[in-house]
Amino acid sequence: MYDVEWVVDAGAAICEDEVILGDRCVVVADGTSGFGDRSFIDGESDGRWYARRVAATFVERLDDGADLRTACADTIQETGLALAAHVPGDADRSVRTAVAAHELPNAKVAAARWSESGLSYLVLGDVSAAFVDPAGHVSTPGALDRVDARTARIRAELLDRDVDQTTVRKHQLSHIRSTRAHCNVPGGYWVARLNPLAAEFAETGEQTVNDGPLLLYTDGFDPLVASLGVFDDPPSMARYAAAEGPAALLTRLREAEAGSDARLHAPDDASAALVRR
Repeated sequence: MYDVEWVVDAGAAICEDEVILGDRCVVVADGTSGFGDRSFIDGESDGRWYARRVAATFVERLDDGADLRTACADTIQETGLALAAHVPGDADRSVRTAVAAHELPNAKVAAARWSESGLSYLVLGDVSAAFVDPAGHVSTPGALDRVDARTARIRAELLDRDVDQTTVRKHQLSHIRSTRAHCNVPGGYWVARLNPLAAEFAETGEQTVNDGPLLLYTDGFDPLVASLGVFDDPPSMARYAAAEGPAALLTRLREAEAGSDARLHAPDDASAALVRR
């Protein structure tokens, strides 16, 4: 049968990534807090709560026998209802009308489930699935790629002008707030937040028992291929993880970040699960 190795690491004080292993499945969630002046959850952060809730609910649905896309849709709906219960009592109880879009947490999610005949996977958002053999890579970032690239440019340009970190963050947050209006709408990007229709925009697929390992990972590992250039492509990164383990891949990431230009790259939460026979 399949074995799973995983790693979860915080890029800042609070880790908003989560990995949960089920009976024959694993879910990797990359949570993000809202970008406003209030929190809805009494805990470490809204994003941390949301990622845990999404991952745990997804695993429960898969263990109950739901197919991946149905489990994803059910997870989004149930997590949204749980979040709505935390909306202040003096506000409209609907999170859709009482809360600005940029204030809501969300999560990107990748999942895999296996049986005697092989493995199936789902990817929603800018998390990824990378395959060793046959080599391949799946992600569904949509407009998130452009959002992240623009956010990074804003940071680099302001730091080049010796702007203080508080002002840099203010400009970045202003940009991110405005882009949250494109979340889970046609032409924008789709993540696990409120609207179960997002599950229809997830990428799904299957592997046979003879295919090689699968690496599910959050976008904190993306710089190893993109800005840091440690690996040529995601399958190469997955091949390294299969040979050395996810913990070694994380070490490689943090070492490369330490030697990079801090103006161009800020460490992010990084989580990965390696699934193989």
